Amino acid sequence: MWHSILVAQDFVFGVPEIHFHSKDSYDAGNQNWDIDFQNGVVYFANNAGLLSYDGCEWNSFQTPSNTIMRSIKPYNGNKVLIGSQNEIGYFGFENDMLTYYVDLKERLRGKAIELNEIWDINNQGDSIWFSTEQYVNCLIGPELMQYGGDHMDIEYMSVIDDSVWFHDMHTGLYVIDQESKFITGSEIFKGLRIQKIINTANKIYVFTQENGAFVYDGNTFLPWKTDNDAFLIRNRINCVDYSEQYGFFIGTYFGGVVQFSELGKSKMYLDKDIGLRTNNINCIALAPNDVLWIGSSRGLDEVDLSSRFRKFYPDNKLEGAVYDAELWNDNIYFSTSNGLYYINQKDFYAHNENGNFQLVDGTNGLTWGTDIIDGQLYCAHHEGPFLIMKDNSSVKLSEEKGIWKFIKLNDTEVAIGSYTGVSLYQYNGKPKLEFDRKIDDFKESSRFMVADKFNNLWVSHPYKNVYKIGIGKEKGGDVVEVFNGNSGFELDDNNYIFNINNICHLTNSSGVYHYNEIGNTFEPSTTLNQFFDEGNRARRLLQYNDEIWCISDDFTSLISHTGKGIDFEFSNEIKQGIISDRHYIGGFEQLLPLDKNTLLLLSDEGAWEYKMKSNKQYIDKPIIKSLKVNSKEIYNHNTNDKPVSSVFKPENNTIHFNYNTEYPNTNQAIQYSVKLDGLDDKWSEWTTQNFKEFVHLPYGTYEFKVKSKTENKHVFESEGYAFEIETPWHAGWIGKLLMTLLFIGLIVALLVIPRQKYNENKAILEKEKEEVQEEIEQIKQENLLKEIKLKNHELASSTLLLVQKNQTINTLRNKFDELNEIIKNPTVKRELRKIVSIFRDDLNLEEDWDKFGLYFDQVHRDFNRKLKSRYPNLTTKDHKLCAYLKMNLTTKEIAPLLNISVRGVEISRYRLRKKLDLDRNINLNQFFNDEFE
Repeated sequence: MWHSILVAQDFVFGVPEIHFHSKDSYDAGNQNWDIDFQNGVVYFANNAGLLSYDGCEWNSFQTPSNTIMRSIKPYNGNKVLIGSQNEIGYFGFENDMLTYYVDLKERLRGKAIELNEIWDINNQGDSIWFSTEQYVNCLIGPELMQYGGDHMDIEYMSVIDDSVWFHDMHTGLYVIDQESKFITGSEIFKGLRIQKIINTANKIYVFTQENGAFVYDGNTFLPWKTDNDAFLIRNRINCVDYSEQYGFFIGTYFGGVVQFSELGKSKMYLDKDIGLRTNNINCIALAPNDVLWIGSSRGLDEVDLSSRFRKFYPDNKLEGAVYDAELWNDNIYFSTSNGLYYINQKDFYAHNENGNFQLVDGTNGLTWGTDIIDGQLYCAHHEGPFLIMKDNSSVKLSEEKGIWKFIKLNDTEVAIGSYTGVSLYQYNGKPKLEFDRKIDDFKESSRFMVADKFNNLWVSHPYKNVYKIGIGKEKGGDVVEVFNGNSGFELDDNNYIFNINNICHLTNSSGVYHYNEIGNTFEPSTTLNQFFDEGNRARRLLQYNDEIWCISDDFTSLISHTGKGIDFEFSNEIKQGIISDRHYIGGFEQLLPLDKNTLLLLSDEGAWEYKMKSNKQYIDKPIIKSLKVNSKEIYNHNTNDKPVSSVFKPENNTIHFNYNTEYPNTNQAIQYSVKLDGLDDKWSEWTTQNFKEFVHLPYGTYEFKVKSKTENKHVFESEGYAFEIETPWHAGWIGKLLMTLLFIGLIVALLVIPRQKYNENKAILEKEKEEVQEEIEQIKQENLLKEIKLKNHELASSTLLLVQKNQTINTLRNKFDELNEIIKNPTVKRELRKIVSIFRDDLNLEEDWDKFGLYFDQVHRDFNRKLKSRYPNLTTKDHKLCAYLKMNLTTKEIAPLLNISVRGVEISRYRLRKKLDLDRNINLNQFFNDEFE
């Protein structure tokens, strides 16, 4: 079923992806010196203090002296011991928050001890152990016990099981068990710098800085032999961590990190060339969730060892694209943009060691793929076709350029697809092919080429047509038939052909088709199309023995036979996490199964090893990391306390949750779904967001829940966090009573206030109406006075004209009378008398007066009628005088109107006053204006 290659079970290609955390991301110092873990939090001894990371937030804590932190040790579940420059103490938790610091130097006052740099700090229960230059110190409460002496130079201390080991540069190793005892045989470490002592299930390993490692079996110390001792000695060991599953991780001064099994087999190298920020490693620690944390002078690197993906470059540091892979002759061959590379059977991949991937001689340059024909490997190269020999040399078969693929047609012929068509080569069972001829009148690029059981050679061009070629026995006998959108499949472009069970299959964005020999057409594959939803194009169908691998837009999966090529089963387990646009080259998608659990995926930036079944043992169960209420944090998972039910005031109704897996893993794309019982009816959509905020929650009881989903689709649910938002007073019985009373008062107010308001408004309107009426009357009065004044003016003008007329007539009459006395002629005298008579008629003012009086009464509201009514004894002449006085005319103006002298007017005024019975002090003009309005 699988390719036959003897690959060791622990064969590992490449390295996991590395996520770098810079000082800008965690907002502290560049250098990190120690790493440890507690309750889902990673702690770092940083230049700027104690640094913590829970996957949601970074936090840093400084000691009062703010010195460089060198060593840390979480203990008792709620404290973190710290060793620093001339400082020792611990940070503690209060109200679930790492908030206070206890300075242990206070307990050391009066003791003969100099702290200097504390590189090693540990604990056994409540006993705190730390080393100084001459002593190993044990602090139990206020008591201090010391081991060593002024004659010693202590470079290292560690807690091993129930005892404490330390190293004196002058003598060797000691163990403290009630008292310090020298370990026989450890004198070999005299003058050596010990960096780490690790005890496994059976042995104790001692790692030195420049002299490799040693194994202690309880009696003797022997050198620990590895397959790369030279690397350790050359690059100097600086830090070490161990797990039973992964073995040893050794951080070096100059060479990055190397992983070794307990048997000394190197398994993985991590350095600057493959993603670390620097090769100078200060500290290293493996978290419980299989994440390897690496601290250096440049920041922090995070490596997910449980990741299904590991990346590598078959062309080593050239880091080119990889187009094809093949298993042959106990080697794995990779066709890259820089040549054909191979690697022999090994149990590790060391990217920085010579002798891993090797270039097949003569294949430099763009290599498209390899094909095996009758057990022989052939290479399709930009420079031509090559035969690969068992000694990994190459033989060029012809000068034809631009080769895509080799296909065996029969026992005597091999077809080779090129940039410009198809060529036929003579085979005859001999590995070295001989060029015969090219297919006539066929110039299409033949990258996709298959042969079927009907002796047809098929070629497809993604942007043109599909071609069926019938091979003749000699030149001119070849027949090329064109298939397109009229040949059973819907589209004319993006057509790719594959050989499945020796039948030509075609894929494009409209589906999967297979060739029907009887109808000489393509028809939809009902068996395969059921696996692809609309919009999910099958890019590649690759058959290895009885297994069919499918690469589509949305997934990569395995299709297994359950019958004779008719029925299939579709595997959903394998596809998770593989992203077509990331792990493959567009248009050149290719994979190679190495065994039942390992795939090689080929991309434009190297290749990927993918494990179909994860070896991860850690469960990525989500945990509520912290809780903020109105932006104030009230709970943090930094202690081992579980979240408890909480009751919040009504105004504290903005709730913010941070959640993550128990230990952070930045490299793994874990998705989350949340639900707030009491508010939500269903779970939220899956997302990588690891926080949720609820704003202005109404009062009531709630329970917050979160689920996590890993790349293999395993779903885990956290423990819920129940809380309550208290009922506000206005929603309780007092509030309801007040609301009832308020409602009743409101009804009363609605009934009374509008009526009262209506009456008030009515009174205001009536008052305003009266004021308006008064204003109207005043305006009318003012207008009337103006009109009267105007009429008086007109009457006065008319009266003056009348006076002037009368004066003129009187003058003329007098002149005519004088003339009549002088003239003797009777006729003339008669005519003059007629003229004088006319003047006398004109002076008859009674008629004019009647008209004047009528008009005057219209202006002055029946003045004459009122005057007659009150003073009936007044004459017409009196009435005229009264009218002229009403018009405010002067005595001089009145005289001609009455045809009397001024003196006569004064006499008439005197007589009128007596008739009216008026006191002499009363002004006549004023009297008429006041009494006859």
